[in-house]
Amino acid sequence: MGRMKEIFVIMQDDGMKDLDVLIKKAVRLNSDRINFRGRIYSIMDAKQVLIFMKHENDKISRSNEFAERGPDGDD
Repeated sequence: MGRMKEIFVIMQDDGMKDLDVLIKKAVRLNSDRINFRGRIYSIMDAKQVLIFMKHENDKISRSNEFAERGPDGDD
């Protein structure tokens, strides 16, 4: 599976929360790697993936709000 598709799947099934929890736990334990869904990520890579997912999720949310409101801001 391609990297972008993998990230999209994680976003769809609420994996961002799981990834965030794993990152925080690893930082507390002073670990430099996490195992997330069968793959090993460095903490820095995992943080970058999480930042990207949050950014994309925000863009999708804003796009959905715009579609619901319409271009004039009407409901």
